[in-house]
Amino acid sequence: MRLKKFFQKITNWELWNFYVLYFPISFVWLWYCIRSWNFWFFSPSNPTITFGGFEGEGKKEMYDQLPENLIPRTIYIMHDWSFDEVKRKSLMQDLHFPIL
Repeated sequence: MRLKKFFQKITNWELWNFYVLYFPISFVWLWYCIRSWNFWFFSPSNPTITFGGFEGEGKKEMYDQLPENLIPRTIYIMHDWSFDEVKRKSLMQDLHFPIL
């Protein structure tokens, strides 16, 4: 069982530590920063998003820039809400189970 969990953690990059995941690209990022003489050299690629979308941007920041008809219907669910409350909120937004 331990070996299975270890194998899953190694093969699933979403479970990796942040520093382990971004360590290899830090050298490339540093090289591009030196070449461009700019710490946030990639910001011009998405100038209206914080740091060009590389780090620290939220979905809300991106959604605020989209036309209303392109934003998917969503609800914010708190971790301590009961299932009935989640169901009630989703019905208020016209989201019906099963949500696909």
